[in-house]
Amino acid sequence: MFQTYINHFLQGFANPFTIWFMKAVSTMGTLPFYLLIVFIVTFGWDLKKGFFLTHVMIWVNVTNNFLKEYLALPRPVDIDGTLSVFGTDYNHIDLDTVNHSADGFFKGLSPDIIAQCRNAGLPSPGFPSGHTAGAAGVWPVLAWLIRNKWMWIISVLFIIMIMLSRMFLGAHFPADVTGGLVNGLVIAAAGIWLASRVPAILQSIPENRLSLGFYILKYTYLLLAPLVLCFIPHIGVTFAAPLFGINLIILITPVHRIRQNTGLLKRALRVLIAIILFIGTTVLMTILPISGGEVMQFISITLQYV
Repeated sequence: MFQTYINHFLQGFANPFTIWFMKAVSTMGTLPFYLLIVFIVTFGWDLKKGFFLTHVMIWVNVTNNFLKEYLALPRPVDIDGTLSVFGTDYNHIDLDTVNHSADGFFKGLSPDIIAQCRNAGLPSPGFPSGHTAGAAGVWPVLAWLIRNKWMWIISVLFIIMIMLSRMFLGAHFPADVTGGLVNGLVIAAAGIWLASRVPAILQSIPENRLSLGFYILKYTYLLLAPLVLCFIPHIGVTFAAPLFGINLIILITPVHRIRQNTGLLKRALRVLIAIILFIGTTVLMTILPISGGEVMQFISITLQYV
């Protein structure tokens, strides 16, 4: 699955329109697009559903980035000089004009080739595909929340298109998109299972009988888990801080008291205000002369999501 013949087959359909279309599809698998979805769900539909979707998205990114950085495997365009680079050339590695992909479908890349690429620098490793993981994590959860069969069909089609676009652009091997697919689906399935089971369990327990252990578990996940993630290699504050910021909102916001059944115009206005505040805070944190290392970085990223 680390061969490039599927990439070459897909690039055989290359023309100005297909290149534009595949780039557009790939763009819809990036963080800004998913943040837009999160804002619409959270502030235009339902706060609790939005928080749930955000948690799934963050955990998909956490696990996927850990695997990427830990395995540090090159992308197809890094090791196959005969492929066209239609998308972003993430690593700018140019070994030669020879195809150095795997010898068989179920064989891995040559250790020598992997070592050469790592020595040249892999700022953006390939396996697993982040675009695919994000699509496989977010879209099934959306379909489950909306409870519409057409949404399930759209989700499946969108995931397939993301996978094809990433291989067409030369950014990922079939193994990369398969790994991303598995990662995203596992996180989505775990999230849906928890969201389905935990509320029913809690409702069956009288308020005065909720054990101390439950509250310890709750606050451990909401507050301690993000802090622990900061010290795990290949994750760090970049992924831990957003989770901490979202969890702070959950703790300090009286979700049950917020009126959500408002008109369409008010919902759209809420979404717009949330987006403006997020962009404004992000820009402010970028231009401010923040120093102090990872601690200040953690605080600044957290503030963007609070």
